Amino acid sequence: MKKMFSSFPLLSIWLSTANALAITTFNILAPVHRSMPNQPNPALNLRESERQEWWRPRAEGVAQYIAEKFASSDVILLQEWWFDESFTRIFDEAISNTFERVAERRPGSVAGHDRVDGMCCLVKKNGLLELVKSDKVLTGPQRIAQIIQCRERKGGRHVFIANSHLSFPGNKDPTINTERQKKEAGIILDALDRARNDWETTSSSSR
Repeated sequence: MKKMFSSFPLLSIWLSTANALAITTFNILAPVHRSMPNQPNPALNLRESERQEWWRPRAEGVAQYIAEKFASSDVILLQEWWFDESFTRIFDEAISNTFERVAERRPGSVAGHDRVDGMCCLVKKNGLLELVKSDKVLTGPQRIAQIIQCRERKGGRHVFIANSHLSFPGNKDPTINTERQKKEAGIILDALDRARNDWETTSSSSR
């Protein structure tokens, strides 16, 4: 039986075959992003990250939800991951026994200065895959996709996965939004091809 569950901003897919991968993708909405318009009251005109009593309960809830509801997933792809030490610790305490975590930062507007958010991938420690490495590719100004290489525990085949966050469709012209996201998707597919080809070349030369 094929089962699918989806709700924004989360999507999980289970397929029927016994050895199929279970992959979950989840935008956890980084507290450092401004999600509300400017407020007339200065006390309220803050980002979520500026008030621990705002972001911590949500982070704890999301981490626990992932630990309880998606423990059967082989891979979990998280967008808008926050690299704050306390935030990271909350997730590690909830999921580190079950998942291995690898994350990539977005570049900042100044070269050499990365932003405090990015992409994160969780790979189940006793799942079908084992983590090999993670890298990132620039898909736009201060925007990335995470390219994850894994290996099957049984069979040894290598699996390449992209964790992406396409640009927000903020232009009034939907055609421009579509073309921008199409270009980003093309960059991601090319990056997956390069990662696979690089591995095949390295693998062949080492034989």
